[in-house]
Amino acid sequence: MTNLKKRLDSAISELMIIRDVLDKADGHPPCCFTIGEDGEVGCDTVGPLPKQEFWEECQRCRRQIRSFLEKVGLEDR
Repeated sequence: MTNLKKRLDSAISELMIIRDVLDKADGHPPCCFTIGEDGEVGCDTVGPLPKQEFWEECQRCRRQIRSFLEKVGLEDR
């Protein structure tokens, strides 16, 4: 049971790091992103897109992550 508790504590710690990164991003993409020579923006989950499309996808992704964090009860900690 101790190993399971350690694994759960580790998972919770990782989720709390994700929550903190989202909080500190202050409206900017919280993940690594690249801007191509053509001006398209991409990240590790969304391929190169025009800036506005990328931003919309980024916001959608952030909402999904926040929703997940709320479901596991980490938004209130």
